[in-house]
Amino acid sequence: RIIDFVQPGDWLGIDTIGEPERHASALALTDCELDLVPYRQMAELMDREPYSCDLFSAMLSREIERQQVAAATLRSAGACQRIVLFLLQRAGKAPATPEQEAHAALPMSRQEISDYLGLTPATVSRTLSALKRHGWISLGQRGFVVQSREALQQLADGMPLTDIPALA
Repeated sequence: RIIDFVQPGDWLGIDTIGEPERHASALALTDCELDLVPYRQMAELMDREPYSCDLFSAMLSREIERQQVAAATLRSAGACQRIVLFLLQRAGKAPATPEQEAHAALPMSRQEISDYLGLTPATVSRTLSALKRHGWISLGQRGFVVQSREALQQLADGMPLTDIPALA
């Protein structure tokens, strides 16, 4: 069961602080670099440098919020909305201008995306094709580019795909 796709800067293993062992595993889908931070060293640093404790607490807070939003989305959002929210999360923050949209990596298979979102691979493929057909994303080799963040945001907010006019 796939429970998350992490991105650069994300932390792994914070859910097992204080546990004797980790109950899940991680698999890299692309080349990556990991930095190991033993919790004991992190705790010593937080004791010496109160600001580092504030930063760690803020990171934990953001992670808890991200997990809560992900859980709520999986419980209540429709298929299209789940996929669009997933793509927007992968694409990151909106650039200053639409022309600055960058290629966002999508190294996982349709099957892996469907497992993560609780959908079928056919639903994921159909929805990605519909988003591409409307011109709201372009799909490339193991990635995509957002062509209309406005349309995707409307879908993410719950507007049905059929109710969104084609945006030029």
